[in-house]
Amino acid sequence: MIEIDINRQDIDDGKVFENLVKQSILQTLSYEGVDFNGEVSVLFVDETQMAEYNMQYRQKEGATDVLSFPLNTTDPSGYVFLGDIVINIDRAKQQAAEYGHSAEREVAFLTVHSTLHLLGYGHDDVMFVKQEEILQKMELTR
Repeated sequence: MIEIDINRQDIDDGKVFENLVKQSILQTLSYEGVDFNGEVSVLFVDETQMAEYNMQYRQKEGATDVLSFPLNTTDPSGYVFLGDIVINIDRAKQQAAEYGHSAEREVAFLTVHSTLHLLGYGHDDVMFVKQEEILQKMELTR
């Protein structure tokens, strides 16, 4: 069983995306055949907060759409702390408009993308194929 802890902070739209984010994480883990007890933490932020995280953790100016912090630590009972995902809801909505698809599709994409990073994938063709296949299973195509 995977626990998904979501912190919306003061992001009004965060509530709208909670179930979608949970579904996206679970779908990705299922697709990858992951079967363990553990947790993933998700934080919804705005542009300003994301810029602060981007500077603090990557030493890069400006906001980005999503950050992934893989932990992959296991406690003595076998419980896995997979990692943390930070999603910029403002940027997700902006990118959805730019790309001509729904905000739901964009938030799901960012979540799947980050979950694959938590599982150890880097930016390569394999990862890009997997994320599109997962989104197709979720019926969230472009």
